[in-house]
Amino acid sequence: MALRGLTRLPVERGLRLCRWWGRSPPIIRFALSRRSHNPVRLLSRNMAYSVIERGAPNTLEYRMYFFGPSGIVSPFHDIPLYANEEEQIFNMVVEVPRWTNAKMEIATTERLNPIKQDTKKGKLRYVHNCFPHHGYIWNYGAFPQVSVSQHA
Repeated sequence: MALRGLTRLPVERGLRLCRWWGRSPPIIRFALSRRSHNPVRLLSRNMAYSVIERGAPNTLEYRMYFFGPSGIVSPFHDIPLYANEEEQIFNMVVEVPRWTNAKMEIATTERLNPIKQDTKKGKLRYVHNCFPHHGYIWNYGAFPQVSVSQHA
């Protein structure tokens, strides 16, 4: 028997999770309860970039390229830091989307800097799950056009 919304969890584990949920700080409960929103719907009204995928996911050949108003662009050099500088709204390149565990990264040595899956000793890398969630519990990525100052 499993609780609704907690698939394949025995009832006693689900009840322990519910007790933890009740004791967790309100900010954690708020953040973890946001699974039902649709980020594409929230952001698509002003989104100027889309993604072109090449190769099959979970393979060494998989690449994700960014497509903008002028064609294929580099997330490092061609996407501006600010989406709206007056309102302090930043662009973010999401390498590992929320609820996924394939460890993706921007390929800094490849032309146009596509996103590819990270490898270690020739094998694809994955992040561990954070129970009860699958993969990262947040979006993981980078701000475009940000570099470390050599004079700092």
